[in-house]
Amino acid sequence: MNPLARLGILYSFILVGITGCTGYAPLAVSREPVTVELLPVINRTELPQIIAPLARNIREGLAHSPNWRLSGGQDAQVQLQVTVTAFSRDDIAREPTDTGRPLSFNETVRVSIEWISELPPPWGSDPVVYVESDQLLYAQPSLVDSETVAMAEIAERLSEKVIQQLDWIQD
Repeated sequence: MNPLARLGILYSFILVGITGCTGYAPLAVSREPVTVELLPVINRTELPQIIAPLARNIREGLAHSPNWRLSGGQDAQVQLQVTVTAFSRDDIAREPTDTGRPLSFNETVRVSIEWISELPPPWGSDPVVYVESDQLLYAQPSLVDSETVAMAEIAERLSEKVIQQLDWIQD
């Protein structure tokens, strides 16, 4: 086929595509934000320093979502109870000359999200859903413990997963 004919066909497709897009308009959001109260985060594990960053990140995610409006309590349509339910730390590598002290390990944190409301949960029929996140940590005698830094990262990832579950709207 002639290169000029190919170019003409290409231009035809582009013009058809452009004219097809002229009537495009984004769909309007048809529902009002749901008022939600975030109950204090519960920690059922021995994991230190997880409650504050997790609660702060979830609250911030809810505040920036168009689907939710944070409430102080009485006017809330939904209450959310986030609970840290499980924590595990698995050794990955050990220093062969050491006395067995782990030098790297993987931490996994699991939280439950409980939907307390007459409204149906956005993730399905069960009022409780679970999310988890993990983090690879390295420990060296000459460095400050990496757990403090890792906890902030785990809390950030967990809060993102909580908001993803909440924003999974099914109309």
